[in-house]
Amino acid sequence: MVNFFSLRVMIIQDCPELVCLPEDGLPMTLNFLYLSGCHPLLEEQFEWQHGVEWEKYAVLPSCFYAGKSMEDTEDIADEILLENDMIEWSTQTSLLHPTDSAASSSSFLQ
Repeated sequence: MVNFFSLRVMIIQDCPELVCLPEDGLPMTLNFLYLSGCHPLLEEQFEWQHGVEWEKYAVLPSCFYAGKSMEDTEDIADEILLENDMIEWSTQTSLLHPTDSAASSSSFLQ
């Protein structure tokens, strides 16, 4: 699973037999993880932020378990993707126009 270098959002829903996530971990690019309808043992670890599964993924940048409705989750995921795209675009434009880097990156982060 760590070979998915551009994976930023992962939504796992209605997988009641899913007790754990990949042993080799998830990519460090992952910003949003949503679990719903998985095995209670897995969900409890993320909900209470303890246990072996939680410890494996707590190190990810902004990864969290969202116990919200799917509609709310999609809105959050869209915001994360949009924010990351703006930061990435800002970084790319600053490489093309180094003199404008401060102005372009600050406007996207506000």
